[in-house]
Amino acid sequence: MIALACETDCPVLKESQVALKSARDLSRSLKRMARLMRDCQNCQRLALASAGQADYLPECPVLMEINMQIEAAILDLNREWGILP
Repeated sequence: MIALACETDCPVLKESQVALKSARDLSRSLKRMARLMRDCQNCQRLALASAGQADYLPECPVLMEINMQIEAAILDLNREWGILP
């Protein structure tokens, strides 16, 4: 961790530590969600109903909502950092 004695009160350093912890928490949550999706009986039934494919259907309302929220968050982040207008 980057922390010199003169930086202990640095608000940027403190916020970056919060952001890194949030990123790690998000990573763990997404891994758990992927595991739950693999084991979800509803998703398996939907997948089996689509001509025997083992993939999850893009029409799943839960996955569609999650994807929309993630896309919106990425767009907001890109705008915040000045990557997009």
